[in-house]
Amino acid sequence: MKIELTITDKEELSYLQSSLAVAIHELSASEKNHEDSIYWLSQILLLSYQ
Repeated sequence: MKIELTITDKEELSYLQSSLAVAIHELSASEKNHEDSIYWLSQILLLSYQ
């Protein structure tokens, strides 16, 4: 699978990064197993910093 991310608006990028970080934190704190979701959200978050 290939994920490409193109965001030119810095405010939108900041919002995306914040939202992804919160989602990852919430999934990590959940009692259910969300490893796959956490992995893909983390990959998108990392891409947003490139």
